[in-house]
Amino acid sequence: MEKKIETKRIISDIFLFIFTTIVSFLICYIFLDDLFIPAFITELGRISFRLFVSYLIFILIKWVFNKEITANNQKIVYILYFVLLIGLSLSRPSFYPQSQNINLKLGYFNDISKYVLVANIFMYFPLGFFAKKFLKIKSKNIISLFILYILVIETMQFLFKVGYFDINDILLNLIGFISGLFVFSLINKLKTKERAGDK
Repeated sequence: MEKKIETKRIISDIFLFIFTTIVSFLICYIFLDDLFIPAFITELGRISFRLFVSYLIFILIKWVFNKEITANNQKIVYILYFVLLIGLSLSRPSFYPQSQNINLKLGYFNDISKYVLVANIFMYFPLGFFAKKFLKIKSKNIISLFILYILVIETMQFLFKVGYFDINDILLNLIGFISGLFVFSLINKLKTKERAGDK
């Protein structure tokens, strides 16, 4: 009996995800792409974004009916967000005349550079937050893994000519990632104090 119930749940989840994927692609095509995805991003980035939105709709529907979001659901969101960041980083057309920037200069603070500055910091904030939550290793090891990851991404952008190898991007992404780690640790400490106070 339990196996039958589990099989039905898996089948219903598969059909639900197919439905949310179709809905996501339609919503993104109609207006979300224009709001969140820069015009120069190619299909790899757009597909990554649509899959991420699809799963967000999926767990929202599951939450409405079940009133909970499981740890596995959260992990899948984290993985899809990670895939989204990789997709966005590597899905630019090859049109950059310059392929590296190793100067610690953020450029003029016009509207575009301000947007890029903020985006480079905050796009990796959620990754840092959830990395601290799901990876049961020391913060310094998590940071080391992230530095290795971001260097690989920047190198691939340089090799495939889909962006700059930019020291500013590395530092801003690192600031955002470490901020996520710090905020999660802070929230954890506050929760621990609250529990100790209740006792």
